[in-house]
Amino acid sequence: MNWQLIVQCLNLTLGIFLIIKLFRLKLHKIYGLFCLFLMADLFGSTLWLLSRVLGLFSNHFYIITWLVTRPIVWLFTLLMIYSLLGKILSHLPGLLRLSKRVLHVVFLSATVLGLVSIRLEYSAPGFAAALSRKQLLFRCWTTELVLDRVIISTALFSLVVILTFLLWFPVTIPRNLAVFSVGLSVYFAGGTVFLLLRSFWPDETLSIVSKLLGIVSVLLGGISSACFAFWLLLLSPAGETVPSALTVQRQPQEQERLVAQLELINNALLKSARR
Repeated sequence: MNWQLIVQCLNLTLGIFLIIKLFRLKLHKIYGLFCLFLMADLFGSTLWLLSRVLGLFSNHFYIITWLVTRPIVWLFTLLMIYSLLGKILSHLPGLLRLSKRVLHVVFLSATVLGLVSIRLEYSAPGFAAALSRKQLLFRCWTTELVLDRVIISTALFSLVVILTFLLWFPVTIPRNLAVFSVGLSVYFAGGTVFLLLRSFWPDETLSIVSKLLGIVSVLLGGISSACFAFWLLLLSPAGETVPSALTVQRQPQEQERLVAQLELINNALLKSARR
């Protein structure tokens, strides 16, 4: 039984149903960047299914298409993180402005570190030996995999920071936004783990490596499918009006103190921006 094929088909089916539901409920007008990210990501999954499993076209064609389409996924990923941040902090403009500046620095620094890490990884004996047996196309593919890992891990870090903020401060957001934030954190966590593991085994021609990556791929597909099912079950039009707070339960006095502290920080940032 080909578990990779089963999980990939399930993942693709749930993803398509999720896109249909978002359009049917007209949530794509609110979360348009998420829809674009999802469609671009599922397009890559479809290519993998057609090439690696069904063998409808060569691996070279799959890699070339992946090299072209993956940067589009990165773009939608970054824009989606900024969009979620803007929705969560819409009533705190001072803190939103500061957060966006921090995100600029984080994404730029991560990209630079990613480019440096490519150089370091290529100089490693195991990685160099694996690449020496491959063509230029596979070298480009490996390079883009490293950048893919950087973008996904940075997006995960940003989401974890956002969720930590929501857990600490009693900030109320629409239920759908909370569902998106939690689901995306799990989604990107699975992708980060897979890409980190793959960086330790660059040579997929070895049978043991191929089997290990296949097992990890099945697990990742299961996590992705679980996220799609999570969104399918919990997203609703009413979720845009029903408030939700991810914060831990505290005494009312403590919550009031944190709210006052947050407003004080926001007002201070607004005053400093006007100077």
